[in-house]
Amino acid sequence: VDVLPMLGGLSRMCMLGAITGRAVVQRMGSWVASALLAAQKGAKILRVHDVAVTKDALAVWAALEQRGRE
Repeated sequence: VDVLPMLGGLSRMCMLGAITGRAVVQRMGSWVASALLAAQKGAKILRVHDVAVTKDALAVWAALEQRGRE
């Protein structure tokens, strides 16, 4: 059975504002955290607003995960 890749896309949704109490322009930390969690849970596609920031966060996470396995 073919399984389609999972998509994660919380980015700056109002849910993140409800959780953090922060305005849209102050939610970078929360949407980066949500992207990392989605990737950790198996998302293969991430919908984000700031690709460079998310890419850097994923690179750091992956490197630390790899080091933890050594």
